[in-house]
Amino acid sequence: MIEAESTEIGIGLINNHDFDLVLLDLRMPGTDGFETLRQIRTRNDAKSNLKVIVLTADTAFDLRARCDAAGANEVLFKPVAMDILFEAIGKVMASAGGIIR
Repeated sequence: MIEAESTEIGIGLINNHDFDLVLLDLRMPGTDGFETLRQIRTRNDAKSNLKVIVLTADTAFDLRARCDAAGANEVLFKPVAMDILFEAIGKVMASAGGIIR
């Protein structure tokens, strides 16, 4: 697992590595998770299809719809139990026919 402290670092890591999945917090210093997701989804390469699970403590009533519209593959609300996280990862990866490395 590799952790990024900001959108800039995260996008740089995506540029230089092949990831199967990103766990994305919506609240980060500087650029928020929606902008990060936008940067992933508007790429001009295969990485625009990278699987993204959003993790958030935000409870806005329209948040799930906003995340879906932005291209999130799944949305989980904090605190997240490990079994729920693993189930979501399995679901997202199975929908892609992908494997977890």
